[in-house]
Amino acid sequence: MARRKKKVEEEPIAENIIESVPEEPKEEPKEEPKEEPKEEPKELESKVQRKPMRQRLHAAKEEMMQEYGDAIEWMTALHEGDVDKNGAPYWTHPLIVSIRAKKLAEKFGLPVKTVVISALLHDAVEDGHTSLPQVEARFGKDVAKIVGILTRNPNLTYMEYVKDIIASASKVAVLVKWSDLIHNTNPARMSKLNPKDKARLSKKYGNARKLIESVYPALKEEGRKIDSERILKRKEGGNA
Repeated sequence: MARRKKKVEEEPIAENIIESVPEEPKEEPKEEPKEEPKEEPKELESKVQRKPMRQRLHAAKEEMMQEYGDAIEWMTALHEGDVDKNGAPYWTHPLIVSIRAKKLAEKFGLPVKTVVISALLHDAVEDGHTSLPQVEARFGKDVAKIVGILTRNPNLTYMEYVKDIIASASKVAVLVKWSDLIHNTNPARMSKLNPKDKARLSKKYGNARKLIESVYPALKEEGRKIDSERILKRKEGGNA
């Protein structure tokens, strides 16, 4: 859910000069002391690590724009000015969720277009930026139905809301919500939160993910793979 913001010049080559005077003995060039390599500041190191992730994200966005340009542009406009709890532009979250959901929809034989557009718009109605009739007018009943399932009723607790998604028996809605939870529980994302929010949200999203995976073993297996990849990337010093 979103919130509103905040030349090394070369030495000239000397020409050979013939003189009548005897040559002076040449002195051996003195070896300059080698400087120890400077350690890069951690802040700079962190920025260098994040840059490839941003590049991959923009590359993925450009690729998806070819087929889902209308949905991406509308989603970006709807979330204009929104930021996540880390202060990052909020549109990056639905995009990342849609990228993961797309891969799994292709793997599991689900309707890819419906999955992708529903993932892109999964927070748009809940955040008050549009309505289900507007979603239906743009992208049809199937997408509107999924977005409706994914829109949380404020009178429900978070776990009750997730249980309702499972009870809907919509594999598309479940897949999108699980992909949402996978991004929300990304340690690289969580690490930027203050300790209190990190503990609270880790528990909230972690429990919801476990609930879905207890009902859908295939997603549990996918989750294990993702967790293993994240552990490996953290050991290598990269972003998961």
